[in-house]
Amino acid sequence: MESKFNVSIILFRMFHYRIDFLNLLREKLSENDIALNVYYGKPSDESLRRKDSERLLWGKEITSKVITISGKEVMLQLPPLSTVKSDLVIAMHENRLLINYFFQLFRPLLKMKFAFWGHGQNFQSNNLDGMRERLKRKLVHQSDWYFAYTDLSRNALISADYPENKITVFNNTIDSKKFRSALQEVTPSKKNEFLAQLGISQNACVGLFCGSIYPLKRPEELIECVLRIRQSIDNFHLIVIGAGSDAPLFEKASQEYEWIHFLGMQKGEQKSKAYSACHVILNPGLVGLNVVDAFSAGKVFVTMEANFHSPEVSYIKNGENGIMTTHSIDDYSQEVISLLQDEKRREMIETRSRETADEISLENMVDRFVDGVKSALNY
Repeated sequence: MESKFNVSIILFRMFHYRIDFLNLLREKLSENDIALNVYYGKPSDESLRRKDSERLLWGKEITSKVITISGKEVMLQLPPLSTVKSDLVIAMHENRLLINYFFQLFRPLLKMKFAFWGHGQNFQSNNLDGMRERLKRKLVHQSDWYFAYTDLSRNALISADYPENKITVFNNTIDSKKFRSALQEVTPSKKNEFLAQLGISQNACVGLFCGSIYPLKRPEELIECVLRIRQSIDNFHLIVIGAGSDAPLFEKASQEYEWIHFLGMQKGEQKSKAYSACHVILNPGLVGLNVVDAFSAGKVFVTMEANFHSPEVSYIKNGENGIMTTHSIDDYSQEVISLLQDEKRREMIETRSRETADEISLENMVDRFVDGVKSALNY
């Protein structure tokens, strides 16, 4: 029996953290007699290095090709012809995705709705008044709906004069329950064994960096910060989990300093053990979904101010559920030292971190997204 509505989502690649969301979204939409199809391109060389792509078993990997035009890369994707029969197509809000222009141009003729999902603007752009961002703000008005990551995204859209009543803020997140369940499987003996394997004593102060490693994450500044922390706390250790273009910086540091432990890309039990063993999450650079992992684990997430943070930075309430210092190695180092030496304050922030994870749960994200789909369809 055919569903009342058909919705198609087109992604330029399948991010590993989207699998749980899409599985649950498909289930919830089906309960509302809405069928969901997901199409995605092959991972790029950089994403392969980061090891952050996966396959969606019921989705469809489509032909995609990167083309260079006047020195700029654009992506051509070819979803199945049946996609034009969708009642709603949802695509990523990126200028370089050529398929978006097709749906924007022909959506009246095809009698379909077209929606974007995304940040609302490029928060990593060095020039918000440049041609790319002006084009992005112009094209957003050729959509019928917008699925915005956070309130920060909504504010950016409203600033671009996009209708507020056509915006769904879904609070981008990951499955915190799944991660919490994995953390509960880490017994004290497993945690101690993990520390012992790294040569870390049970009474050590441990910081953790976990995420992709590239310049916007400020890896060099993190190394400088932990060197200063170590001068004040002689049993401090840093564990680094991740992969990316700047991973060699941490590899080299781990060879020079026995208290820096570079583990490369880790998932599953090893990642859970690292979160269980640490006292603080150190992330001086770009904040993204990794802050949700910190909330889920009930750990204090410490970052620096920056004009390039992703929308998820809006979840951080400085001094309440996390810490954001000025862009200063001195301030950052001193704040971490203070946290490690003040257990009562750290525990207070940890409690609020766990509460924040509950507020931005995957289930709530899916419910908001489903409501947005129904609104876009006038259902």
